[in-house]
Amino acid sequence: MWHLFLLQVLESPFVVAGDITLHDLKNAIAICTLKYRNSQVCRPIFPLALRLKTLQKRVNQFVEYLGDYIERPEYTIVPWDIKGPPPRLGLPTTDAPAIIVVVFEAAHALQMPVKEVWDMPIGEVYVAQAMYQRLQGNRLNFVDDDQRKFEADLKAAQKDKKEAA
Repeated sequence: MWHLFLLQVLESPFVVAGDITLHDLKNAIAICTLKYRNSQVCRPIFPLALRLKTLQKRVNQFVEYLGDYIERPEYTIVPWDIKGPPPRLGLPTTDAPAIIVVVFEAAHALQMPVKEVWDMPIGEVYVAQAMYQRLQGNRLNFVDDDQRKFEADLKAAQKDKKEAA
C-alpha cells in the first residue's frame, strides 16, 4: 500500500494514464523496494543504450509484477432488510484520501499495527478491507467473472431492447 501511495503522489503513469518513460520505470521499481515511511528513492541503473523494445519488455514485466499485488476483490454492500439485524456502527467517515481509509480499515480488521499494513501486498490489504466491511455488519456480494459477464450481457440485451423499441 505504501508503494501505491507513493506512486499516486508522484502521479506515476503506472497508476494514472500516461506514456511510460525509462525515468518512470526506474522510479516505480525504486519505489516498490521501499519500506513504509521510507521515501528516499534510489533508482536502479539500466544501460544507457536501452532500446525501445527492451524498455517495453521491462515495462511489461513490471506491470505484470504489479498485477500480482493489486488485485482488489469486487463486491457490493447489500442493504439490510428492515427485519434483519441493524448494521454496527463503523469508524466515522472522513475526507481522508481513499488509500489511507483502506489501510486503516484493513489494520482494524486484521488487528495489526497500521505500519505493518502499509508493507503488505496490496491484494491482501484490499481483502482485509472487505472483511472490515463484513465486521461492521455489512453483507457483501462478491462478484466473479461469470457474474460480471452475465451482468454485461444483461445490460447489452436491455440496451438492444430499448434501441429496438
